[in-house]
Amino acid sequence: MPTSHPACLALAALTALTSLPAPAHAAENSASGPGGLQARLLLTADEKALRHIWETSPTPPRLPVTDRARLGASASTVIIFKGCAPDPAGHCDVDVEFEVAGPDGKAQNAGSAKLWSAAPLGQKFMLGAASATLAFHGEEDLGSYTVRARLSDRVAQRQLELSAPLRVER
Repeated sequence: MPTSHPACLALAALTALTSLPAPAHAAENSASGPGGLQARLLLTADEKALRHIWETSPTPPRLPVTDRARLGASASTVIIFKGCAPDPAGHCDVDVEFEVAGPDGKAQNAGSAKLWSAAPLGQKFMLGAASATLAFHGEEDLGSYTVRARLSDRVAQRQLELSAPLRVER
C-alpha cells in the first residue's frame, strides 16, 4: 500500500476462531463501549506465533506482545474482543480501521478490513480476523509511534477506539 510515511504498511486478513481470554499486558490498550463491546489492541513481533498460541492453548494464553520494534523488523496489530451485537441471523458485523502516527505526529491510514462476521462466542474473547503489519527499514523510521484501531459494530451501530504505543529502535 503506497504511503508517504517511511514505514511500510500492509494489511493482512487472517482468520482465527477461538474463545480463550487473554491476559492484560503493558503493550496493549483496552476499552469498553456502550452496548457491551470490549476490545484490546495488542502489538506483536510474531503474529503467526501469537495466533498459534491463541488457537492451541487450553488455558488463558501468555501471548507474545511488545511495545518495541527493531529496524529491519516488523510489528503487527491484533485485536481481541467480545460483546459484538448479533444480527437476526446470529452473526456479528465488526469492521476495523487501522491508523499509525509516526514520530512526526502525522497520522497515516494503515487499511481497513472485516474484524468479525461470524456468530459471537458468548462472553468469551475472540481473536479478530484482521491485522495491520508495520515494517521499519531506515534510520528515518526510528522513534515513537501510536497505533490506532477504530472498531465499528455495524449491527449495534457503535464504535470503539483503541490505541497503543510502539517504539522503533536500532
